[in-house]
Amino acid sequence: MDSNGNRTTLDADQAVKMPSSTIQDYLLAIYSLDFEQVHVIAARLAEKLEVSAPTVSVTVERMVRDGYVDVDSNHTITLTEKGRAVGSRVARRHRLIERWLNDMLDLDWVMLHDEAHLLEHSLSSALEQKISEALNHPETCPHGNPIPGNAKNWSFEGMKQLSESEAGEKLKVARISELAEDNAEIMRYLQQKNLVPDTSLEVQEITPFGHVVLKVNGDMAVIDPEIAVYVWTRSAAAPN
Repeated sequence: MDSNGNRTTLDADQAVKMPSSTIQDYLLAIYSLDFEQVHVIAARLAEKLEVSAPTVSVTVERMVRDGYVDVDSNHTITLTEKGRAVGSRVARRHRLIERWLNDMLDLDWVMLHDEAHLLEHSLSSALEQKISEALNHPETCPHGNPIPGNAKNWSFEGMKQLSESEAGEKLKVARISELAEDNAEIMRYLQQKNLVPDTSLEVQEITPFGHVVLKVNGDMAVIDPEIAVYVWTRSAAAPN
């Protein structure tokens, strides 16, 4: 699995012994931060996982010992090949479950992330495959992020954050950053403004303070720059 979420070889993952749910959570967090091109250090892990710094330090030491991560002299945490295989596998399960809850059970879009987190550790390989088959092997989760093993052509190419847009641009929402998914308030706000994947929008104005004024489905919306960074878009004329 490459950094864009494209298909490589998932077969190798099948043979990987899955660690404890706690280690899986850490590996998924590192995998997700790395995917979002965020520099991974212990403080960011502590914030994302809502645990103390000493807890992160002890757990990361164990993960280094077990060959899941490396830590360099600048305290940057990176996944080893073994760690990436597990992180990719957990991400696959998480995003598949989100898609299943959305498509089959019509669960509220805002709740998908938390509910998938509760289920991802208990999903067997056989059930994982059955869910993928039942959904016709979807390439993305409902937030537009690639499902490892299913995403054949997914790429960041042509994407940019809404915060980087210019007045007059006609865009389509491509994905929501996973950095937003832990915050239900932000996700609810995006849902209320209809800033969800495949929604078309037109940028009316960028204010001096960086607020993005949009027309979305005929309605006007003013998006704070702190929120706009979580919305990734493509040109409305670009192919999906």
